[in-house]
Amino acid sequence: MSYPIVQLKSGRSIHTRNRHPWIFKGAIEHFPSFAEGDILAVQDSDGRHLGHGYFTTTQSIAGRMLNFDHSDPLESVTCNLEQAITFRGSLFGPDTTAYRLVNGEADGLPGLIVDQYNTVLVVQHNTRGMDKLRDVLMHELIRLVNPTAIFEHSTSATRTKE
Repeated sequence: MSYPIVQLKSGRSIHTRNRHPWIFKGAIEHFPSFAEGDILAVQDSDGRHLGHGYFTTTQSIAGRMLNFDHSDPLESVTCNLEQAITFRGSLFGPDTTAYRLVNGEADGLPGLIVDQYNTVLVVQHNTRGMDKLRDVLMHELIRLVNPTAIFEHSTSATRTKE
């Protein structure tokens, strides 16, 4: 799938090249036409592809990266979710029944928090971009975790502003 391109200003791509998940509004040279929270391809000022992220024009953190390569961003989301769940599963034994399953940027899923309490998941979509990925995320959480219930609690200050 082809995504509209957001271009960064000259000299402002170093953080993205170093895999920092945030792109600040001041680093952006040009926004394409898009809806708040849409996924865009990211290019440096020389037109080199840096990855994909979802974007907003209403916050100082305008972009949140989903990948840093040419792979499909939706596949990156599902892969990162599976890796986070597998990793947390390797840390805790069967006696641990409550823990953070997904920790946002640390798991390559900026704006997403998932806590597990026994067989129930509590999900926070803290950004408009993650909210737009809700259907993909819910499908994958059900497939990977098979919870008895999923409770959504998306009331963070950032989400409210967006």
